[in-house]
Amino acid sequence: MFRTHRFRTALVAGILCMLCAGARGELISHWTFDGTLEDAGPGGNDGVFFNGAFPDEPTYVHGYDGTPEGAIWLDGIGGYVRVMYGSGLPAYGNPAFTVAMWVKGPSGQQDKRVFSESSSTHGNPLFTIGTDGTVDDGLGGAVGLLIRGETTPINHRQSEMAAFDDTWHHIAYVDAGGAAALYVDGLRQTTNLTYARPTVAVDTTTFGAVIRDSHTTPRGWYFMGALDDIRVYDHALSAAEIWALLPAPPCPAEGDTHCAGLAIDGPADGSPGIYTVSVNGARDDSGDPIYYTFTANNGAGTVLSAGPQLEVNFADLTLAAGTWTIKAEVDDDPGCPDMAPDAVCTETIVVTCPTEGDTHLPALVIEGPAGNTPGVYRLTAEGATDDSGDEILYTFTVDNGAGVRMTFGPRTALNTLDPASVEVGLTAGTWTITATVDDNPLCDDAAPDATKTAALVVSPMAPGLIAHFTFDGHCDDDALGNHGVFSGGFAPTFVEGYDGTPDGAISLNGASDYVEVFQNEGLPLCLHKAFTFAAWVKGLPQADRRVFCEGHRIPAEHNCLYTLGTDNGGTTSAADLFVRGDTGANPVQHAHSARNAFDGTWHHLAWSTTAAMRPSTSMASAMRPTSRTPVRSCRPGRRPSAPSCAGPRATSSPAPSTTSACTTTPSPRARSWPWSPNRTAARPRATPR
Repeated sequence: MFRTHRFRTALVAGILCMLCAGARGELISHWTFDGTLEDAGPGGNDGVFFNGAFPDEPTYVHGYDGTPEGAIWLDGIGGYVRVMYGSGLPAYGNPAFTVAMWVKGPSGQQDKRVFSESSSTHGNPLFTIGTDGTVDDGLGGAVGLLIRGETTPINHRQSEMAAFDDTWHHIAYVDAGGAAALYVDGLRQTTNLTYARPTVAVDTTTFGAVIRDSHTTPRGWYFMGALDDIRVYDHALSAAEIWALLPAPPCPAEGDTHCAGLAIDGPADGSPGIYTVSVNGARDDSGDPIYYTFTANNGAGTVLSAGPQLEVNFADLTLAAGTWTIKAEVDDDPGCPDMAPDAVCTETIVVTCPTEGDTHLPALVIEGPAGNTPGVYRLTAEGATDDSGDEILYTFTVDNGAGVRMTFGPRTALNTLDPASVEVGLTAGTWTITATVDDNPLCDDAAPDATKTAALVVSPMAPGLIAHFTFDGHCDDDALGNHGVFSGGFAPTFVEGYDGTPDGAISLNGASDYVEVFQNEGLPLCLHKAFTFAAWVKGLPQADRRVFCEGHRIPAEHNCLYTLGTDNGGTTSAADLFVRGDTGANPVQHAHSARNAFDGTWHHLAWSTTAAMRPSTSMASAMRPTSRTPVRSCRPGRRPSAPSCAGPRATSSPAPSTTSACTTTPSPRARSWPWSPNRTAARPRATPR
């Protein structure tokens, strides 16, 4: 049920204007590209043109404003501009900054970069602006953004407007400590770019490519097209200041777009939730298309906004409890300070929460490995009800009291197939497990029986063999029953093993073959504080193929990866270790072995992690990665992911551990114990609270 508020328009005292004053100071650098790569700003950050690894002469073309030789042309093959630092850069090193530029490039370019800040000593840190990196053919023409440090808060988010269609467009990215926004041709994009700002240790600024001296691909992601008038500021420009960077539009003396009234639809009881704000009967005297801008302000520091958006006369705003001023503005050109007196509709609504919730949880059920050893545990909020019949939202929290706390939810049928259950990997320790149900997470009104809590002791396993796949004509585990199931062709192909055993190794085709491991006990490996993976491998050099992988089935959790495989660049025969945690941080970013592992002959590959979490690897007599970094980052993962972990074109033979792709399924032998007021004697190691 929804209630509808309908209001007539009241005249707003005064006229709301967009200030079009010139941008204030604090300009760091300004590259005009008017036949020069020198910095016209105070920073002295001059550019040098490169073709591949070598300096070269740049090519200039007509600029966005028609200036002959007023823009630089990049060929998309090897040309780029590298900035020689004076002061004020990199841009991301400032608490707040703006990057603005004119771009002209064809569509069809996937993941090419027009502005990049990277590291000369590490391949991971990046702040880049470029073409859309999410579309295979790049035909959308959208702007793509990437920010990656110890986390990846902005992972290829894109604009809704096109900027790469072989005509000139203006791009501006503003960032005030993580409160970021993207503008295309002066219009703020609706893409949500607010993020928790990580450390991004960059020391290289380039135009038209990503340059990372220490990376396996030191130069790449070349953009084809023209760039003009790149500016960097040490503060976040306002919308009016960004408009001032564009050619002045011919503006009328007074606007002729009018707002007739608002309709606000939301929860019938006036509780927090999604409210749809619509403009009724807006008109433009000249018949021009109308831009709509919506804001909601609770007077306590929270301001929500949507737009300006062309010909879309409504917006969905999620309102918490409080008194909200809802405002809608209409105009035919947001770049002109000519808004009509009746172009703004404003109303106030009060959003309230009930005094006490009516959602109840009878029991929390926990299922996991026999013996309470480290592994994947299923948590289920059993029998939850809501007195009003509202949809129930489920939130699960696990906390080991030693700095590891994970929250899953609120989970609904909209974001997961089974919102009442979650699978989580638990390491050794004493865990407090909590399940909470509610019908509205925006209200702090939980019923007294809406939460169930249990304490669970997970005991470390005694040192020993967890899994051993001999591949002697089968994929079974000879140790603890973590059996593998072949996926790919009609049946697995077995070939001669490393020791000459007929049908003593499995052969994978490098296209669709992999072995899916069904967890029974002791897996996944990354839940253990110390472990070893070992395997015999035989394969040729190939780019970024995985022999062993622990990951996640659920798309939202695909950050977590623990893999051992081939050189990610495919240029050597080295083994490659890659570790990425849930936040996107990469404590081990493609560390390579010093010796060959994939040269068409059998090699023994082993990765060992000590209790102190200092990684080392060995192959044959000795093998080490080129860098060492602690690897305790793979959040005790739930189901590892098969699609990203398909095996290489290679052969594997007996090894005391798991192998190939690594999807997991809870063991049919797993034991369960419920928590409820009527069931309190289920497990001696875990007591309800």
